Amino acid sequence: MPISRDIFLQLVDLFIRHFETLDQRRTFIGAAFFGTDVLSKIQLEGTPHEFTSHIIQTLIQHGEIERGTPAVVRLMHQLRETLGVDK
Repeated sequence: MPISRDIFLQLVDLFIRHFETLDQRRTFIGAAFFGTDVLSKIQLEGTPHEFTSHIIQTLIQHGEIERGTPAVVRLMHQLRETLGVDK
């Protein structure tokens, strides 16, 4: 699922504030990808920007987490569940 640079930057901007600490990353990523093989591809270290860029790239390269659901979309769904629809 290739995406444009603009979409990539929008995704980074959307998620970066939720990945400021290692604990935030563990909690958020664990909830989104529990029981999937993509967890082994995600490195939690780095600055918020490095981590956010890494995870988006990793999820896009991974493709679908389950049939019909790209991994990056699963991350967006987790954000919606965590923050609520109106946030």
